[in-house]
Amino acid sequence: MMSCLTAITFLQEWWDIRHSKDGLTEEELYVSGSRVVWSRGQAGRVGSRQVVKCMTCDSAVIHAMFATFYTYPDQPSLLGEPVPQGPTGDSLPSICIVENDCLTIVTEEGDDYSVALPFPVSWPEGHEMILSLRK
Repeated sequence: MMSCLTAITFLQEWWDIRHSKDGLTEEELYVSGSRVVWSRGQAGRVGSRQVVKCMTCDSAVIHAMFATFYTYPDQPSLLGEPVPQGPTGDSLPSICIVENDCLTIVTEEGDDYSVALPFPVSWPEGHEMILSLRK
């Protein structure tokens, strides 16, 4: 008699919605296993949502979050010069995606930047980006 073992993988599925300051638009970040969908539309209006970016990662997504980076055109060029207190330059709406072995930042224009993580990470509660060694 031959025994057959079947592995069942459960996908982690979740989403995050953020509203604009004026409450007229909202963005959704939907994650299912290794897939991430970033969409935007008018708040409360069915059918107004459009996909900003859709991607499939190499491995399961541990966490994903909205982030805004800035170009900092007035960034000090020499050490010792004061750094501006607030963001300056053009804003770059983005999302950050954490996988087991890499962190990827994807901008609204479609540029993506990945960095290898030297160890598995855990994700703390909240909306800050602090990566710590998973024990």
